[in-house]
Amino acid sequence: MMLQSGEMKSQTYELVEYLHQALGITVKPQEWDAVGRLPIYLADRYAFLWFDLLSNPCLVMVKRDRETMAPAAIRKHLSQVQQKWNGPIIYLAEFMTSYERKRLIEQKVPFVVPGNQLYLPPLGIDLREVFRKGHSPTGSLSPATQVVLLHVLYRHAYQPSIASELARQLGYSRMTMSRALDELAAEEFVGVVTNGRERTLTFKSTGEQLWEQARTIMRSPVKKRVWGRMNDHGHIGVMAGLSALSSYTDLAASSIPVIALSQGEWKSSKQQTITEYDAPDDVPGMYEIEIWHYQPQRFAVENVADKISLYLSLQHYADERVRMALNDMMKRIAW
Repeated sequence: MMLQSGEMKSQTYELVEYLHQALGITVKPQEWDAVGRLPIYLADRYAFLWFDLLSNPCLVMVKRDRETMAPAAIRKHLSQVQQKWNGPIIYLAEFMTSYERKRLIEQKVPFVVPGNQLYLPPLGIDLREVFRKGHSPTGSLSPATQVVLLHVLYRHAYQPSIASELARQLGYSRMTMSRALDELAAEEFVGVVTNGRERTLTFKSTGEQLWEQARTIMRSPVKKRVWGRMNDHGHIGVMAGLSALSSYTDLAASSIPVIALSQGEWKSSKQQTITEYDAPDDVPGMYEIEIWHYQPQRFAVENVADKISLYLSLQHYADERVRMALNDMMKRIAW
């Protein structure tokens, strides 16, 4: 079966993300413009991308279909491409058996399985999963992992969930979802079952019990707070902070409205819609702006931040009235 363009883009994204995570570098893959000089059967079988890796131009061969291929054939194809490329060539695979890895390593074929292994002998790189630290309770979930938990709690999605389907529903790459499951697998209230290439997420608790178990490792969604004045009358973001809490409870509204934006929305709005201030000056159109680790709109209700994220953002607020309002709000959730 041939890979669709969207799947190819997903593989490229996962490769970039993996290299950033594993090596702390950012690469910018580009299409190789010399593909036309290759034999037609190679150009048809593979897509080719190149980028600079540690100051070395590297070419990546991405197989266009999911049919299995003998390591010897891959070695032959790489040797043919090597005649047109002066530098390391890396074979990219979404999945690889232990036998295939062994044979490719024996034949000194550089390869990468994003999220799993990078074998690049010309540059002295051999990073593999067996060197990873054992999983332990995280203490604080990554944003993507927290989104998974919020999805489960709000959608009552307690039935076993296949990782690839969960990634599709939430708009994450397979690599990001794999890391999320790795984090969750360290917690006692979660089970992760592996069957071949698929991983399935299961929960040992549901509803309010799951929330009580998960809340200690869930983080505030707020990355930072700033102040800004709207340059027009358009509406952006979702109601958050004390403004959102006042909409859910009898708490009086804050004098300065509070809104939440994702990091991407903040960056865009800062250029077009918002003038940032160092302090909450008394000027018309002033807002307190929370910049969140994940999309505030994802679980918002009628443009108001979701209750769980709101609770996490305000749970350490010193004012006793706010604490009482938070507890009152959480009691109203239909677990």
